[in-house]
Amino acid sequence: MCVKMFSCLLKGLVGLNLLDVSGNLFSAVPRHLPPSVQQLYLSNNSFSGLHEGSFEGFHNLKYLRLSHCGLQSEGIHPQAFNHSSLVELDLSYNQLTTIPTVPTTLQYLYLEANKIRGDVITH
Repeated sequence: MCVKMFSCLLKGLVGLNLLDVSGNLFSAVPRHLPPSVQQLYLSNNSFSGLHEGSFEGFHNLKYLRLSHCGLQSEGIHPQAFNHSSLVELDLSYNQLTTIPTVPTTLQYLYLEANKIRGDVITH
């Protein structure tokens, strides 16, 4: 018997490339999603934070959208976005006061409409 109904409904979609679950009532990243997902859209949910393993199992994740989720800097683990495959990350319209740690492979980073102050330092 499958306990997590949402995860069970998606379990058989082994070739799923894009999953858009924006505008729902998720308070955390849904677990046990198909690992084939390359584009994950989670905007307009209410996340309390992102821990180190929030996106664990997404080995091909390239595009991640987390705009309008109420995210705060202190709620994002430094390794939350530790995916070498990640190309695009949308963190716009949140409550960020600092820029989170992101992979060097990132090509597009959206941070508009947050509360970030100070100089942007690149290494």
